[in-house]
Amino acid sequence: MNTHRWCWATSWSVIGSVLVVLGASHPLGCHARDSGSADAEENGIVLRYVLPAAQVPGATPAAPHRSGGDSDGTSDPTSIVYDETRVREHVRWLLSGLCIDGVTNYSILTPEGPIKFHGGLDEEYLGLTFRADDLTTFLQRRLDGKTVQREFHIKDPDLVAAYHKRRAKSRKRLEDRLSLSPWDRDTVAVISLLSQGQYAPARPVFNELTKDRSALVRRSAVAALGRIAPVAPEAVDDLTRLLSDRELQGAVLTAMAAAGEVGVPALIQAMDHPDEAVRNRAVFALPWMASDASTPALLVALRNGDPLVRRWAVDAVIDMQGRGKDVSDSAIVNALAALLQDENADTRRSAAISLLNLGPAAARAIPALKAAAKDPRPSVRRYATKAIRAIEGTPIEAR
Repeated sequence: MNTHRWCWATSWSVIGSVLVVLGASHPLGCHARDSGSADAEENGIVLRYVLPAAQVPGATPAAPHRSGGDSDGTSDPTSIVYDETRVREHVRWLLSGLCIDGVTNYSILTPEGPIKFHGGLDEEYLGLTFRADDLTTFLQRRLDGKTVQREFHIKDPDLVAAYHKRRAKSRKRLEDRLSLSPWDRDTVAVISLLSQGQYAPARPVFNELTKDRSALVRRSAVAALGRIAPVAPEAVDDLTRLLSDRELQGAVLTAMAAAGEVGVPALIQAMDHPDEAVRNRAVFALPWMASDASTPALLVALRNGDPLVRRWAVDAVIDMQGRGKDVSDSAIVNALAALLQDENADTRRSAAISLLNLGPAAARAIPALKAAAKDPRPSVRRYATKAIRAIEGTPIEAR
């Protein structure tokens, strides 16, 4: 059941496999085609997409975009045929805005029984009930199959008008949007379904898809490894190996955080990574975790031998406080109190601010705060004094 649907216009920041031509212009560096088709081009949109050779017209019997007609009520993405009708529907979706369903109930049928879950992304266009084997087969074909580049001529007046309207606003955004091929969109949707359902047998396929030609698919596969890690802990090892990929580092660390408790050891290890960017991202992934899961990693960061990691860790605490997360654990308070004597003045100031935010919950830090109230740095003294007053319950006007 869907309770909400939000639609908005946005751009896809991915490099896709489509070339777009409208009229006599060639915005993505297309080569001019035969002059015999020039007139037709002036009144339509011409797109070239890389598609699976086994799922284009002539390779398989035509099948509906969303089957849903099987005897068991399932939808089968392997039956999709990327013909002009399918591409036209895809372009209409891209030009009309992207929709996300607030609550959608999905089922994935497995030999062990159905997996039921709620999804918030827009996978409903593929169906609501699927067989796990069909979903994994769809992804496996992407890994094993051959591809072809096909050209599509879209002359629907409404789509052409929508294209012109968007192109007038931002040509670059439009090109980014249309760079998402229907095959890539379907692949991301299938990855999302399997990972939201935490279907553990899909882990090897997700791992292979982190090397896909599409940046969007690669990042989606990384996120999927994080989602299934609680039921397939080997996925954390897959993520750790990907830390050497600069393009995916941020997505990898976000996925480790999404993995929850099982991802904590890998995040802690990443805090000592030789690459400063990895250390930074590992620390700032912590605010995205549940408080109880992040505490062990946060303590390691606050006590880290690297002064940069310690400074980032205190900033992460303040970030968590701003998100309403509970960071009043006594060990965290003790670690923040110790950082009031850190070699870096910015770290000392941020530690005082974080203790100020905690108020009475930071009572055990009062001795350290009183010492910090005599710090040589004025900003540290100011926030330490404010923290003491907040902890002791001094009225705001007196602070």
